[in-house]
Amino acid sequence: MKRIAALLLLVFLVAGCATQLSAVQRASQEALRLQMDDGLCSGTAIGPHAVLSASHCFVGAHELAIDGEPVVVTGSISDGNDHTILFVDRTFTAYAAVGQVPAQGGRVFILGNPGGLRDMYRAGSVAGSAVNHNARLQLYDMQDFPGDSGSGIFDADGRLVGVISVFVAFEEDGGRIQFAGSFALAFTPQQWAQAARVDVAMASP
Repeated sequence: MKRIAALLLLVFLVAGCATQLSAVQRASQEALRLQMDDGLCSGTAIGPHAVLSASHCFVGAHELAIDGEPVVVTGSISDGNDHTILFVDRTFTAYAAVGQVPAQGGRVFILGNPGGLRDMYRAGSVAGSAVNHNARLQLYDMQDFPGDSGSGIFDADGRLVGVISVFVAFEEDGGRIQFAGSFALAFTPQQWAQAARVDVAMASP
């Protein structure tokens, strides 16, 4: 009887690992590498023609390539919280569903492009929140680096729950601690619905 119970436990553990791997594989198809003029950021496909990234990535940008292929930007929406949805003339067949930030201690992961590397997986957890320059940040116990800006933050089920905007570091008495930081997504339901539309021409600035 104990042997049967042990085998059942092993089956459940393997199934759990397969589910997590599936979430990462799905997110890898949705995660994008964004090249703007001389800059590099990350982004996430959230609709057939919609890309979500950090607004600061596009300051002064005139050209955009996604995964090495130039695209035309037909419109954009910003939420005023360092998030921009771009509408482009490329069609995505895999795009992320949006979820809620997990509770403190909840597991999250990103697939970004740190330092020019491609599609780098990192996992961590929700550390807490803090106020920085009068803005509230969600902090994650997870490594990030320039090039990760705009990366989608995914929960354990592969739902998009945030976007990397900043890293927050503290140094004191020879010690150092660093967190990845994101601002709350502040798009309206109508704007999320617009991103899900198939018709790229309907996008508006």
